[in-house]
Amino acid sequence: MVLCVAAVADLITTMRFMHAEGVEMEVHPAIRIVAHLTGPFVGPAIGKLAQLAAIGLVTLYARRIAVYVFIATIMMYSWAAWYNVWGRELYSPLLIEWLGL
Repeated sequence: MVLCVAAVADLITTMRFMHAEGVEMEVHPAIRIVAHLTGPFVGPAIGKLAQLAAIGLVTLYARRIAVYVFIATIMMYSWAAWYNVWGRELYSPLLIEWLGL
């Protein structure tokens, strides 16, 4: 259930971000390619379905590590949703300043 909430949050914020900023700003190369082909709303949805299918395969074939994959995926989806809404303004400029770029 938590995985689904995190996935939907990432999906919605990615759609919003792509609509506002453009598809070319997407970091994930597969999502960016699919979004270029299908648009900023259908592309992330197809990409998210593919990601969830991959998690389903891990659950079927590697049950012992599935919980670790779920935890890591929930954390990444939650971070991505945060980044799509607030992180670009807060995180990126400070990181670039810290790195001296």
